[in-house]
Amino acid sequence: MTLRHYARRPDRGMVVKWEVHFDQISTKTETSSSTLEWRMISRVFQATEGFLLYPNARILYWLPTHAFRDAANIEAFTKLAKSKVQNYELAV
Repeated sequence: MTLRHYARRPDRGMVVKWEVHFDQISTKTETSSSTLEWRMISRVFQATEGFLLYPNARILYWLPTHAFRDAANIEAFTKLAKSKVQNYELAV
């Protein structure tokens, strides 16, 4: 169902620019932008290929590891997310 929904979205396949700050996360595409305070993220799931950020049980954002400049930026994001989000999970 999720893949069918994604296939119909007008923004599918667009490049997303992420900006992560101490107090908020911003995203921007060629057609939209949004800003979320960290307190709006209820869960972060860290996988090998990236991070899933959940504002709620039905919505998620994908932040791939290849979007970071280097391993130091990934580590900084991980540390910040762990300090801001109570439900932080690491894939095993």
